[in-house]
Amino acid sequence: MNVDGREATGVTLSTGEVVPADLVVANVHPRILVDLLPEGAVRPAYRHRVRDAQLGVGHLGVYLELDVPARGIGNANVYRLASWDLGGEMPLTRPGEVPLYYAGAPGEHGPEGRHHHHTVLMVLPLDWALVAPWADTREEDRPAAYRELKQALLDSAVEALLADFPELRGHVVRAEASTPLSTAKYVRSPQGAMYGHYHSVAQMGRYRPAQGTRVRNLVLVGQGVGFPGILGVTLSAYHAAGYVVGRETLIEELRGA
Repeated sequence: MNVDGREATGVTLSTGEVVPADLVVANVHPRILVDLLPEGAVRPAYRHRVRDAQLGVGHLGVYLELDVPARGIGNANVYRLASWDLGGEMPLTRPGEVPLYYAGAPGEHGPEGRHHHHTVLMVLPLDWALVAPWADTREEDRPAAYRELKQALLDSAVEALLADFPELRGHVVRAEASTPLSTAKYVRSPQGAMYGHYHSVAQMGRYRPAQGTRVRNLVLVGQGVGFPGILGVTLSAYHAAGYVVGRETLIEELRGA
């Protein structure tokens, strides 16, 4: 990101091409943001606060194709907790144990017959330490130990789902998985964190990266600022749009609708 004084003026691409801009929207993890800003653009205290903040949890993503509809899940979100102890995210620390999973069946949303494929998507919190030994490897170069771990985690997740929805047993056509290494690569989220920084009372309010910085014409969006999840992303986009057209204009349009 190019900053002149305290004002963002554009970005420089990896090819060296300079793209001028009146507004720079950063849809990246805050830790990535501070590395993109030149020294002096923000205060050192801000850089340290962002870099030292606790990261959110990573996840195992499970993607299933079925040869029958997942009617037991239906048009709903399923959260399966193996314990009443809700003191944390209960991330996976080894294969065979599934303390928590989320599952949804996208093919069951909307009118019947609309989708030709029956799918189930699962999200399971996963401890980064499980895959950290291979963080610096390329996907095509990862050893058999990683592939075996990934397969064991996938098998555990699928078995947990089938135990809760036995009518799906024997109907899984294909099963694939992703680990926090995929999130770190494709989303550039440090340690594959799902929702930016860890969401806790100690890291909210003034302790959480705001959408605005001391750099004018730079606005942050996404799950790494404000609030997590779909609502958090929507609110951040609304804030960014208000930065461009004015919040009062947006508020008037909402009231009119």
